[in-house]
Amino acid sequence: MIGSTAGDEDTEDLDGDGDGFVATATQPHSTLISHLFGAAGFTCATIIQETTLFSPWFFREPANGYDGFIEIRNNNAATVNGVVVTAFNSNGVAAGSTTLSIPGNGTALVQVSTLGAATGFGSVRIATPQRPGTIVANITTLSGVTGLSFDAPFTRRVSRISE
Repeated sequence: MIGSTAGDEDTEDLDGDGDGFVATATQPHSTLISHLFGAAGFTCATIIQETTLFSPWFFREPANGYDGFIEIRNNNAATVNGVVVTAFNSNGVAAGSTTLSIPGNGTALVQVSTLGAATGFGSVRIATPQRPGTIVANITTLSGVTGLSFDAPFTRRVSRISE
């Protein structure tokens, strides 16, 4: 049994498929690994990976028709629930967020302006409890008025591994 606890939250991965959780606070989280089959010893390799995706840039200017469109794909055959998309204004303050369910092999589209982002620029974060690579995303900022568009792909933050 593998379980992860954070305050009052508890997520257990009883089927061993590597599910994760989205942390709701910046606090210590713990993982419990226990052997359910007899008293024999066992070897366990534990990998903790952040699956949060970040895109550093969108541009929004209604006067010239600019808005950001977040394209999200679920690479899993099963529906993915609990995908949280949050837009941040350039000052780092969260403008708004939405929580999505994306069908297996499906796609979702979120317009930055629907998340309350101010005119100007900012960034977007996508938090998901899925394995790395299950959710992939891109932001396309475009203007139907000027005909200009540009992309800002989402990437994972990769921390240094220490042993």
